[in-house]
Amino acid sequence: MNQVILRSEAIAPPSPVIESESPLHIAGAAASVESPARSDVNNALRTASPVRYMEEDADQRLKMVFHFTRGDNPSRQEIIQMADILDFPGGDPSWAKMIEILNADSLFRVSFEEGRDFLVVNDRIRVTNERQFRACVQLLCNDKIWNSDVLVRRIDMLRS
Repeated sequence: MNQVILRSEAIAPPSPVIESESPLHIAGAAASVESPARSDVNNALRTASPVRYMEEDADQRLKMVFHFTRGDNPSRQEIIQMADILDFPGGDPSWAKMIEILNADSLFRVSFEEGRDFLVVNDRIRVTNERQFRACVQLLCNDKIWNSDVLVRRIDMLRS
C-alpha cells in the first residue's frame, strides 16, 4: 500500500528592511526597523552597522516639532512638524523641504536664506547644512526631545 505523506512547512515572510541615512523611518507592520547609517564625507562612503528602532519610537520621531523664530524679529515665526518635511519613500528628513517652507517670504514667516542664515536649535546646536541638520535630528531623537525651539540668525551677526 502506498502512503502519501504531506509535509507542511511554515515559512515566515522576510521582515521588511528599509534603507536610509536616517533613523526616522516609519514601519507600519514591522515591530522594528533596521537602518544602516551611511555618510558621504569627502567622497568616501562609510557604512555603519544597522541600528534597530522600535516602532513606537519611530512614531514619536514622526511627531517631532520645530518652532522657528527669527532672532532679529521675534514676530516672524514658523512651526514645522517632522511629518511635513520627510522625503518618501525613504522617510528621511529633508533639508530642502524644510528650507522651502522657511524661505517663504511673507509678513510673519522667517524668510530663511541659505548661505545668509543659520539655525540655533535649543540654544546649543548650530545648523547650517543638511549634514548638520540630520545629525541634529539624530541627537534630538537620542535624547528623546520631540519639541525644539529654533532661532534663525544671520551669519554676519557672528562676525560682529
